[in-house]
Amino acid sequence: MTNGMESRGGGAHALRFLPWLVGAGALAVYLLTLNHWVSLFNLAQSARVAGWTWQPELYNPLNFLVTLPLRLLPAGIVPLAMNLFAAALASLTLMQLARSVILLPHDRTHDQRDREFSESAVLTIPLAWLPPVFAVIACGLQLTFWENATNYTGEMLDLFVFAFILRCLLEFRADGRDAWLTTAALAYGLGITNNFALVGFFPAFLMALIWMQGLSFFNLRFLSRMLLMGLAGLSLYLVLPLVASLNKIEPVGFWTTLKLHLLAQKNSLGALFQVKALILISLTNLVPVFVMSIRWASQFGDSSRIGQVITTAIFHVSHAVMLLAALWVTLDPPFSPRHSDMAMRFPFPTFLTLYYLGALAIGYFAGYLLLVFRPKRDRFSGRIPTPFLDFLNRVSTTTIVLLLFLEPAALVARNLKEIHLTNGNAMEQFARHSAEGLPQKALLFSDDPRRHLLMCAWLAKTGQAKNYLVVDTQSLRWPGYHRFLHKNFPDRWPAPTEAHKERGYEDMELVALMQEQAKAGPVYYLHPSFGYYFEFFYAQPHNLVYELKEFSKEALLPPALTDAIVQENEKFWNETLTATLQPLLAIAKPREPGAKLTTVEFIFKKMHLNPYVNSQAQVIASFYSRCLNHWGVEMQKLDQLAKAGEHFQTAFALNPYNVVAEINAEYNKKLQAGERGAVQLDKS
Repeated sequence: MTNGMESRGGGAHALRFLPWLVGAGALAVYLLTLNHWVSLFNLAQSARVAGWTWQPELYNPLNFLVTLPLRLLPAGIVPLAMNLFAAALASLTLMQLARSVILLPHDRTHDQRDREFSESAVLTIPLAWLPPVFAVIACGLQLTFWENATNYTGEMLDLFVFAFILRCLLEFRADGRDAWLTTAALAYGLGITNNFALVGFFPAFLMALIWMQGLSFFNLRFLSRMLLMGLAGLSLYLVLPLVASLNKIEPVGFWTTLKLHLLAQKNSLGALFQVKALILISLTNLVPVFVMSIRWASQFGDSSRIGQVITTAIFHVSHAVMLLAALWVTLDPPFSPRHSDMAMRFPFPTFLTLYYLGALAIGYFAGYLLLVFRPKRDRFSGRIPTPFLDFLNRVSTTTIVLLLFLEPAALVARNLKEIHLTNGNAMEQFARHSAEGLPQKALLFSDDPRRHLLMCAWLAKTGQAKNYLVVDTQSLRWPGYHRFLHKNFPDRWPAPTEAHKERGYEDMELVALMQEQAKAGPVYYLHPSFGYYFEFFYAQPHNLVYELKEFSKEALLPPALTDAIVQENEKFWNETLTATLQPLLAIAKPREPGAKLTTVEFIFKKMHLNPYVNSQAQVIASFYSRCLNHWGVEMQKLDQLAKAGEHFQTAFALNPYNVVAEINAEYNKKLQAGERGAVQLDKS
C-alpha cells in the first residue's frame, strides 16, 4: 500500500526529504552549542566509559552496548566523543519526530474528513511542511532536550528508541506492512531493558496494536512473530548479569545482578506514579495525544444545525487551546515536567518522553488548524466557496505561521543563556584551578564523587593521568576498590592482602595505609573535609586543594601557616575573585525585588515563566564557597579579621545555603567589633 501523501507529486515528494533537512539543521545547532568536555550532566556516563569507576555496571544494558566502541578511545577524548554521539542521536530523534508528524492521520474529526481525501489521511495541503517543522523546533530547542542533545546522559538513547517505536506504528498505518510492527516489538523489548518508563507505556502500546490490527492481531502466526521479536529485545536483560559475573575486580552474581536491575525498575516505576504530578503532566502532554488518537463521530446526538455549529466550535477552540498549552509547556512554566515534584526524584528519566509527546501534539494541532478552516471540497464537483471560512482560514494560517516564528524566538531567548552556562568553561576553570595547587606527582584523596571524577577527567584531558592516583575515600573499605587501584597503579597502590580478599577494611587500617602512602610521596585532599583521617593529618591549603601533613607525636594542633603559604593563597583568591567568582556571584545573587526588567523578562513574567536556576553554576559556586570559607577560617586564626570577613561574605554570597559561612561571617563581625558570644541566625 502506498502512502496517500507520497502517491501525489510535487510538494508531497519534497516532504520525503524534510526529515533529513530538519535533522541536518538540528545537528548543526547542537554542534555549535556542544559541550566539548564534561558537565554535571554527563560526568557519570563519561566516567563509566572512560574507566574511572570500579564497580560493575548493573543497569542500562542497551546503553552499555552502544557505548562499547567508545571505550576503546583514549580517556581524554571520551567526554567529547560521547557528547557528539548525543548530538547525533538527538538529530536522528528529531528526524523520527518530523516523519511521525508527516504520517499523523488527519481524519479524526468530521471537518478533517471533509477536507482531506488522501488514502492514508495524511496532510497534503500546500503548508503540509509546516507542522513537522513546528514540532521539531518546539522539541529541539526545549531546554531539557537541548541539554541532553549536547551532553550525553543516556536519556537521548531512550528517547530515540521511543521515537522509533512511534514512527514504526505510524508507518504501519500508512503502508500496512507487518515488518513495521515486528520491528517495533524488537525495539520495545530493547528499550524496556534500558528505560523503565516503557514498562508503564506498554498497555498503551498493546492497545495501539489491537486498535490498528483489529481481529488480525489475534492471528497466531502474527502473535508468535511479535512475541519472538519482543523476547529477542528483552534478552538484553541477561547481558549485564553475565558481564558482572565475569568481572575480575568486583564480581557480582548473575542472578543477583538481574534481580537488582528488575527491582530498580520496579521501584522507579512505582515512585513515578504520584497523583498530583501525573494529573498536571497528563493535561498538557498525554491528554492531547489521547485526543488526537480518537476518530470522533460526525455528530454527537444533536442533529440540529445550531448543535452541530456549537460542537464544531468547541472542537476548534479546544484544539487551539491544547496547541497553545503545549507550546507554553515547552517554555517550562511551573507545572511543566521539568519543575514537577517527580523531577526532584528523577532529574532526567521519562521527561524527555513527555516533551516529545507534547511536540508530536503540537505538530498535529498545527496541522488541524491549518486544515479545518480551508474551504470544503466536494469529491466530484471541487471547491465549495464559503466567505466566512475563507476569512477563518486566513486568520488561522496567519496565526500558525506567526507562532512558527515566535516559538523558536522565545525558546532561544529563554534557553540559549542556560545552554552556554552549562556547556561553557566553568567546570574546566574549576578543574584547572584545582590542579594548579598540585605538585608534579601526588596521591589525591576525595570523598566527593563529583570532584573525584572531575579531577580524573582533567588529568585525562591534560595527559597527566599517570602522574596522579585519584582515590575515592568512600570506596576504600571495599577490597574490590583496592584491586582496582592496584591494577591501574601497581607501583603506587598495594594489592589487598589475603586477609582482605573478602573482608572490608577497618578505619585504623585505612589510616595506617594512608600513613604509609604519605611516606612514599605527597598526599593531597581535593577539598576541605573532616573525619578520622584528620585526627592524624592536618590540611595545608594550596588554592583549592590541601596537602595532608602528618601530625608530630607531640602536637595537638597544626602549626601556623607560613607567610609564603598565606601569600600564595591570598594571591590565588584575589585573582580568582576577579576572573572567575564575579560571574558566579552574578548568577547566585537573587534579583532585587524592585529591579527593572528587560522587555523579554517582562513578557516571560507575564507568561508565568520563572527564571531558570542553573544547577551546574550553583554546584560550582558551592565548591568555591566551601574552599573560600575554609580559607577564611585560616585567616581568622592568624588574626586577619578584615580579610577573613571578606572571604566569609563572598563564600556566603556564592552559596546562600552555606550555613557555616553565614555563621562565620556573623561571628567575624562580632570579633571585629570586639564582642564575644553566640551567633543568632534568622530562622527564615
